[in-house]
Amino acid sequence: MARFPFVVAVSGLALGIVSWAPRARAEAPPLSVWVVGDSTAQPLEQGFAAIGKETPHVKVRTFFKNSSGLIRTDVIDWTKTMRGLLEHGAPKVAIITFGPNDAQGLVPAGKRVPVNMGTEEWREEYGKRVRAFVDLFRTRGTKVYLLLQPFDETKKHAPLMRDVNAGLGQAASRPDAEPVVAPAIELVDVPGLIEAEHPDRPTARLKNVDGIHLTFAGGKYLSRRLYEKLDADWAATPEESTSAPR
Repeated sequence: MARFPFVVAVSGLALGIVSWAPRARAEAPPLSVWVVGDSTAQPLEQGFAAIGKETPHVKVRTFFKNSSGLIRTDVIDWTKTMRGLLEHGAPKVAIITFGPNDAQGLVPAGKRVPVNMGTEEWREEYGKRVRAFVDLFRTRGTKVYLLLQPFDETKKHAPLMRDVNAGLGQAASRPDAEPVVAPAIELVDVPGLIEAEHPDRPTARLKNVDGIHLTFAGGKYLSRRLYEKLDADWAATPEESTSAPR
């Protein structure tokens, strides 16, 4: 996948662009989709590239940084980075995937003492942080698909990842702080999707041995499921419209 610098210089941030198409409508402009996240976004970049060699009616840009998250601002400040990028134009769709690197204590805004995982306070604070990031897109009219994180229930990290997914769920369900006209957040049950049998290769391993990250086959499988969801959600929506499906 070719990589190149983009308008906001961020050391080590990977960016890829791939094109793929659900419908043969040459007259329509492409549906712009951004995939944003930590290392869990990388298999999606590879997956969309693998399935995207038809016609370019959907254009995907992938922004990911390994070891990053919405708590790990020492690695990259995603809010600052995305705010700068969005000033140059927002996509119609954002697929957001964070979580494994956020499985740690966090310090709530305005406080000095961190709150620990396993508490309702942590889940609420993490949900607030995710929601603030998601709303950078929503307030610009972008439809957001927020991905729940897959994990292996038999691994020792399972309780931590359950907390992460609970925080993601809270982010999606939180009411807006004030009335806004913005697309609803769609929470995507990735764990449910990737536990399904691979349709083409039933024996294909979809998750790596850590039980969290996807293999190449898993990334391709999930990309195709997301591709189908986007096609279904946007099939009847004119691409020239500025509104997103609810």
